[in-house]
Amino acid sequence: MKRAVADFLEAAANELGIQAEARTEVREIVGRPDVGILIGGLLCGHLETKAPGHTVNPRQFRGHDRTQWQKFQRLPNLIYTNGHEWRLYREGDAVGEVIRLDGDPAEVGADAVSEQNAQDLAQLLLAYYRWKPIVPNDPPGLARFLAPLTRLLRDDVHEALVRNAETLIGLRDELRAFLMPELTDDQFADAYAQTLTYAMLLARLDGAEDLSPRAAARTLRARNTLLERLLEILGQEEAYDDVRLGLEVLQRAIGAIDAASLRRPGRDLWLYFYENFLHAYDPDLARDYGVYYTPAQIVHCQVRLVSQLLRERFQRRFSFADEDVITLDPGAGTGTYLVETSRSIIWVLRKARNY
Repeated sequence: MKRAVADFLEAAANELGIQAEARTEVREIVGRPDVGILIGGLLCGHLETKAPGHTVNPRQFRGHDRTQWQKFQRLPNLIYTNGHEWRLYREGDAVGEVIRLDGDPAEVGADAVSEQNAQDLAQLLLAYYRWKPIVPNDPPGLARFLAPLTRLLRDDVHEALVRNAETLIGLRDELRAFLMPELTDDQFADAYAQTLTYAMLLARLDGAEDLSPRAAARTLRARNTLLERLLEILGQEEAYDDVRLGLEVLQRAIGAIDAASLRRPGRDLWLYFYENFLHAYDPDLARDYGVYYTPAQIVHCQVRLVSQLLRERFQRRFSFADEDVITLDPGAGTGTYLVETSRSIIWVLRKARNY
């Protein structure tokens, strides 16, 4: 049934003036949709087939279907069909009404589809083919947008480890041997997903159009050699198929980011991004790591006050820049206080130079 549906999706797209490629799963992997649709070489959406007579309503799912839905509901553009019914979902929410054919194609073939059925299904497919990620252009919104997609990749990694996927098992064992001897599978899956998300995001902000691991690594080479090497290691082609669902959805979403709007002058994209991201991605992990940030206004006030005390009470003319003043932040996190301290140093030095 998968190949027949895939052929239908390609033919329907062609009738609508859209060039589409439908890719079916050649291996039966639990937790991966049956068909992936690419438009212009970019992932557009997924389709999951159900046996004739089975429901396409997630509220009625039981057993395996319910477990599968817990993962699939994170997908931004997904169709469920049993051949007789078709329904579009985006991030777990149904879009429009279910399209129900007048007859059963398995019994009466083309006669099952009325003119009205064809029109309704064409509208559903048109909305499906035209989907594009709507990416927020502010750091908190971007963090909330990427968090569920990173969880999807994390789940793919964890499932691959359960299946004893050779390449990912090898990567995990190397990390255990050389860096983290007590690394668990959950921790490896989490580190893998977060690292790839951040690496692709940085590559995109540096202008990368191609976010495949190898191409993104080349973009990072000039400014971030460590992250480049991590991306090359974690994004090995041999591991790609095992995590394709989560990785391709992330690539499509990050590829739609307007890098220029996020890099507007005066905007500190990374200053609070990780705190926002981690609380959206895994609140329990954020609590366990103690990731809580101090509002920018408070940081600015505190640093300015300490700078004034250093100059007026301790006779340190250059404040933080004085040769016997050491700045130490034992809970640096993303370096909020260190960034503000650096700004204070620049301000003090410029003021001194003008005297």
